[in-house]
Amino acid sequence: MTSRFLFLTTVFFLGTSHAVYTHEAHYLFSPGTAAPQVSAVRYTHGGNGGKWLHGIRKHAPKGPIIMGRHYKTFSYKDSCGRLWNTNFAQEEDVATLNTAYQRLLKEKRAEQVVLVGVSRGAATAFGFLANNPTCIRAAVLESPFDSVDSALDKNVHRIFRAPQKRLSKTLNKQVLPRIFGRYRPDGPSPIEFVAQISHDMPILLVCSRKDTIVPMGSTIALYNKLRATGHNNAHLLILEQSMHGLVNRNSSDGILYRNVTHAFYKAYNLPHNDNWATAGETAFLKTQPVEV
Repeated sequence: MTSRFLFLTTVFFLGTSHAVYTHEAHYLFSPGTAAPQVSAVRYTHGGNGGKWLHGIRKHAPKGPIIMGRHYKTFSYKDSCGRLWNTNFAQEEDVATLNTAYQRLLKEKRAEQVVLVGVSRGAATAFGFLANNPTCIRAAVLESPFDSVDSALDKNVHRIFRAPQKRLSKTLNKQVLPRIFGRYRPDGPSPIEFVAQISHDMPILLVCSRKDTIVPMGSTIALYNKLRATGHNNAHLLILEQSMHGLVNRNSSDGILYRNVTHAFYKAYNLPHNDNWATAGETAFLKTQPVEV
């Protein structure tokens, strides 16, 4: 009997990465804090949960890219705009993801799971994977941040065209906690969990040069940390034109993302679309740069 695959997906602020799956699969979808237009299914954290679900129901049947059409939903505590409960990929977000994962495994009796995340959801995946969940076969993580303060620092640098350490520190330690009440500036960051993740875990990180919310440098820092700590199955795909969480599935970035993801699935013996995997093989071979 073919093992049932289950997909967990996740987002932060905004998001739609167009991930792809045409085989039978089950998804876990989490509405979040923003209300972006979506055209693919993912376990996410953005804004207005109702609008997220409307987008998923409207667009998912038209050709999701990284996953299939069957999904479950759950919410973080700050879904539908309750920003005071936002935890930014720290312990509470990790616990919420783990609870949803355990519930979904129980409901579906899934034997194998691919975790797909975007932004905050992708960042939360690091703390979750550090617990070495037994049924996770691989992770596709789009625009995860290494830490909130690092992402802030890079964005402030970009805006002012020069380092502004004092401003970044003030934003992280004084401003953000007043808006996002469950976020702790001295709490754990995704990059701190890297060493605890199984070295055998296949992980595909995706980022974009045009991302102005989670700078690609934050995702690259996670990739470099993974490689430095012996995670030889870590991969990095850098897109050229896409904004944060807004990969157009018909664009050159979207097609590249789709094909490389399926080449990644094929490389690690996961269900995949053969045509897309073949089209993505050359680009996939370039996803393990020695140094970025």
